[in-house]
Amino acid sequence: MASRTVAVPHAIASCFTPEVAFYSPRVLIFKSEGRMRQIYFLLMIIGAAFPLYFFCLFLIENGFNSALFFEHLFANNISRFFAADVAISALVLIIFIIHQSRKLKMPSGYYALIGLAAGVSFALPLFLYLREGHIEKMSIRAEL
Repeated sequence: MASRTVAVPHAIASCFTPEVAFYSPRVLIFKSEGRMRQIYFLLMIIGAAFPLYFFCLFLIENGFNSALFFEHLFANNISRFFAADVAISALVLIIFIIHQSRKLKMPSGYYALIGLAAGVSFALPLFLYLREGHIEKMSIRAEL
């Protein structure tokens, strides 16, 4: 059975971001043209800058005092909630990175595990940035 593609009218295509390349009866095909990589890169910078800013304020005020750090981290129920949430998110992210890196045969994905030292909010966009680049390279190779 032959595949059929139909151009999407501009009025419909303009409703989507990134731009819709064409419509087939079953799938909308998108052209991201690297837009998601740019978004992930921006989120990676934000995800490093904001949390590390507050960590640096702590270091300036208290020095590298690990006992005080953990005392503040678990000072009350709300801070324990956030600590537990981030710890579980980090565990889920580790499993996700390992699984996706193996599935996509993407050795650069493991660099995101090192990014966990800066935080989950940095490591997740870093991995997504690396994965998007890997997928783009794979699609270019497939076209050749």
